[in-house]
Amino acid sequence: MPILPLNHSLTRQETKIRFSTRFSFLALVFSISFIALFVRFGLIDAFVIRPDDLDFMRSEKVVSRPFPVTTPSWNEIDRISRHSGYKPLVISGPSGVGKGTLISKLVEFYNHDEISKQELHDDHQPLGFSVSHTTRKARPGEIDGIHYHFIKKDEMLKDIRENKFIEHAEVHGNLYGTSYDSVQRVINAGKICILDIDINGAKKIKENTSIKSPYFVFVAPPSMKILEQRLRDRKTETEDAIQRRTANAQKEVDFGTAHGNFDEVLINNNLDHASLRLRQILEEWYPHLNQIPASDLEL
Repeated sequence: MPILPLNHSLTRQETKIRFSTRFSFLALVFSISFIALFVRFGLIDAFVIRPDDLDFMRSEKVVSRPFPVTTPSWNEIDRISRHSGYKPLVISGPSGVGKGTLISKLVEFYNHDEISKQELHDDHQPLGFSVSHTTRKARPGEIDGIHYHFIKKDEMLKDIRENKFIEHAEVHGNLYGTSYDSVQRVINAGKICILDIDINGAKKIKENTSIKSPYFVFVAPPSMKILEQRLRDRKTETEDAIQRRTANAQKEVDFGTAHGNFDEVLINNNLDHASLRLRQILEEWYPHLNQIPASDLEL
């Protein structure tokens, strides 16, 4: 490009080019400054893609080909759990001890709702229930997807082979298991994840040294005689099933009440007292739940 003499007068075209260049530069500087102000005062948040937006984007109406679905590992769930700050809660106990009823009362109290109506993404509900899978038939009053995911045996065996379960076991001739997806959904929602699993499942979680250890609570019956009577009062079990469950329960109680196997042992002698004691335990572990008046803690 030739060097123009100092006394050279600009043509109209040259003037337009110089003006356009200066205007473009000033517009760029102004845009950068404008964006910086948005970031400084938090206004840029409006342009950030949120998780809800991603859910919408993943819908078939927006994306013709769905995102690939992968099974998360427990290490991934552990990482999310550490980020949320809440350790999962494992509640175990023999069949008929009343742990399901205690969990329902917990959810109803802290979430101010019945377990059948809980919404995982409601910020006012701090507890989330990890719904287990089972191949047994539903009992009267049980709802699929609420109390259990009732699944066919061949389908559950396929999922087990594909490593979709944190733990699984065969109990009284039926398969039970806790899926990674069920736990991750609760933790992703920033809630305390409650896992209702049997002794065998609790053992598997405790034996996995790569897992951030949850809190473990064992619910024990006041006596084996009372436990057997509770099983009979259900009127859903055959005599053989009652005898089998009672025999297994004795082994579970021996392990659950042994020193060091569980963080807390809760004897369910009186449902109201046991429920209050369980709330006290939780509020010691999760102080943000604290709602128990000091006078009630003397029970």
